[in-house]
Amino acid sequence: EKYPITKPGSGKNTQHIVIDLKDSGLKYQCGDSLGIFPSNNPLVVSRTIFALGSQPNVVLTKEKKTLEEVLSKSLNISRVTSALAKYVLDKNVAAGANNAALQELKAV
Repeated sequence: EKYPITKPGSGKNTQHIVIDLKDSGLKYQCGDSLGIFPSNNPLVVSRTIFALGSQPNVVLTKEKKTLEEVLSKSLNISRVTSALAKYVLDKNVAAGANNAALQELKAV
């Protein structure tokens, strides 16, 4: 059973989800909540860092975490935005990767 408990247009998405704890050894008391902390696929993270022309251990000043940590646990990188695609494309063209496929994509 799953349904939203926030109103449409809300700045956050809170869901009511029923989870069967039978035989799990976990105890639930009224008022308890559950946090889910997803992480991105390590291979996708690695390929994203490569596509950005960066290194995993680069520390991002604002987040005070490495690029690999941020891409692994802080961002949804399962969807490529048009801005990211353009950035990677422009970066590759600027770096001299000037093949016909890139030129065709740049024209889109």
